[in-house]
Amino acid sequence: MPYLKSQTNSLYYKHLGLTHPAIFIHGSCLNSDMWNDSFDIVAHQRLAIVYDQRGYGKSRIKSKTKFSHENDLFLLHKHLNLEKADLIGLSSGAQIALDFCLRYPNNVSSLTLVSPAISGVDKNFETAEIDAKILETIKSGKYKQTLQLVYNHPVFAPAINNPRCNSLLRKIINGHNFQTVSNNPPADESYNANSRLSEIKVPTLIIIGQNDSSYFHMTSDILKNGIAHSKLETIKHAGHMVNMEQPERFNQELLCFLKTH
Repeated sequence: MPYLKSQTNSLYYKHLGLTHPAIFIHGSCLNSDMWNDSFDIVAHQRLAIVYDQRGYGKSRIKSKTKFSHENDLFLLHKHLNLEKADLIGLSSGAQIALDFCLRYPNNVSSLTLVSPAISGVDKNFETAEIDAKILETIKSGKYKQTLQLVYNHPVFAPAINNPRCNSLLRKIINGHNFQTVSNNPPADESYNANSRLSEIKVPTLIIIGQNDSSYFHMTSDILKNGIAHSKLETIKHAGHMVNMEQPERFNQELLCFLKTH
């Protein structure tokens, strides 16, 4: 398995294809397997790349040092000797893609922001209570309770109850190291992308599931209104994990967008 190794971490990644690079960025409590339904299909048109963020999936944290997910992505970008890449991120992965684009604009050719979080926007007020309970169970080492709360979390519940993706999503979440990730948070870079959306000049596709929470519909509207010439697509019969819940429709929208530039 290929890894990008340094003194502080070991990032797992895989790639397939030959042409222009497209990098998939997973969300919180997840790993690169969440993109299984899209990886091979995109590889027919692009050099498809997925990776596990520091401390997630097969990636490891070797020492407690300050880091940022954006810098880790830059190191991977450099390691693979890439030029401009299409970035495809879900939830917190979309936030990483946005912040990376603001920091390294010459390394990005397009953005696909799925169920997007945005730096500089208040945290999800709809899930504040359950988020606090999850953090409390992690701190007290009650990981069985942590898992049950995560399964019932509004962002995962629709996909957990979806027979087509239930098994994989449970496997991904079961394998997540809540303690390691919680005890080694990234440095607060304070990108505040919300106040800098006018600086985003690359083609941008925003995808949201019709049944996602009002918070993420709000962030999607913020992006649509703030990024010039961006496009917002709503996918029916899907919640937050829209790429896993409705993979055929998601891939159709993604591939159509990638073909246009």
